[in-house]
Amino acid sequence: PGRRGPARRGLGPRADPAAMRPEARIAATIELLEALEAVPGPADRLVPSWLRSRRFLPAKARRPLLDRLYFVLRHRAALDWWCARAAPDLSPAPRARVIAALVLSGEVPGAELGPLFSGTAYAPAPLDEAEAQLARALSGQALDHPDQPRSVRGNYPDWLDP
Repeated sequence: PGRRGPARRGLGPRADPAAMRPEARIAATIELLEALEAVPGPADRLVPSWLRSRRFLPAKARRPLLDRLYFVLRHRAALDWWCARAAPDLSPAPRARVIAALVLSGEVPGAELGPLFSGTAYAPAPLDEAEAQLARALSGQALDHPDQPRSVRGNYPDWLDP
């Protein structure tokens, strides 16, 4: 009667009701990046409203989601360069950028992406052949590469180059 917390809900003492599966965080990151592309304006304006409209996102899951989101935004030029180099047939879309970010950051080895993109429950749709090729090609690579143009390495528009 007076008990609170996970034990009261029958989840046991070790279960964390606020936990969010890694594949669901990846799907949420892709969804947020797609929303950012659809609505013009700075990310700092859209992200809070997007999070408010997704009350199901546990507070503990928001930090890793936002860390991944801002990693993709900060390194977009390098991620697009790698996507074009490793999988020329794949357009640089939010999903491809997240795949590249997961592998290039070392967060997930390319060979282990399949289970995270299973299409089940809250997971993103399964990888197609071009995306699987991208993950394989990026395995073991670093985000920075000597062949990248200065604008990609410096993360500024190429029209600023003299």
